Amino acid sequence: MREILPFIHPVWQGVALALALVTARWGLRLRAGRRRESSGARRALRVTHARSGIITVWLLALGWVLGMVAMPYLRREAPLGTWHAWVGTAALALFLLGGYYGWKLHRPPRSASWSRDDARELHVFCVVTALFLALGEIVLGLPLLP
Repeated sequence: MREILPFIHPVWQGVALALALVTARWGLRLRAGRRRESSGARRALRVTHARSGIITVWLLALGWVLGMVAMPYLRREAPLGTWHAWVGTAALALFLLGGYYGWKLHRPPRSASWSRDDARELHVFCVVTALFLALGEIVLGLPLLP
């Protein structure tokens, strides 16, 4: 069993990142089809994108916890003792922030200075930046494998 443990975090996060990429693809379809698709098809895609995004963020957060637990238990190192951990923490924070702005898209704006377009642009910026960090995370994590 101890031989399998070091690979649980990378496999878990690999599945979560694959789902994140699929979710991003649905988001790009939403963006591209803003004027072309019917409102019913867009609504269904928006619901699918939102649900998949929520699942993705939960999977990534649980995978982050797995990584933090694995470092002291399996490698006898501090949980935030590597660049992999710090970049992963930044990526997770951006995914969470992107999820928050995605949630704001479904809420009416509270002030004239804040619009859905602002939330949409911040959502895209946070999630795309998080995806780039998370993909770079793979390279930083390879030396940590046994």
